Amino acid sequence: MRKRVLFPQLNAILIFAALVPVLLALPTACSTNATTQIKLDIVGDDVEEWRPTSVGVPSGGTVSWINNGNELHSVISNEHLWSDKQLARGQSFNFTFTKSGTFTYRDQSDTFVGTITVR
Repeated sequence: MRKRVLFPQLNAILIFAALVPVLLALPTACSTNATTQIKLDIVGDDVEEWRPTSVGVPSGGTVSWINNGNELHSVISNEHLWSDKQLARGQSFNFTFTKSGTFTYRDQSDTFVGTITVR
């Protein structure tokens, strides 16, 4: 009788041992969908800028631009990855980068510029 009980337990242990590497890899696989935020903030006497101006994200990562400033601002891709996005105060725009490379963006006045590096 003991042998019959031992085999199902042994099978369960072997299956669990085979799944451990897969389970350990899950957080890494899921982290590629994380969102990196770039905020337009008031940084001085009515001075606004996108912060940070340079970010790195993994391929498949999303960048979110959030306008916390007082005025309407645009997010424009210099590589034409998206159309001009006009953001009023409190609005945001998300873009998921699927290809590796260095991409730049700007405001309509070319005052606010930044770089996204996709690995």
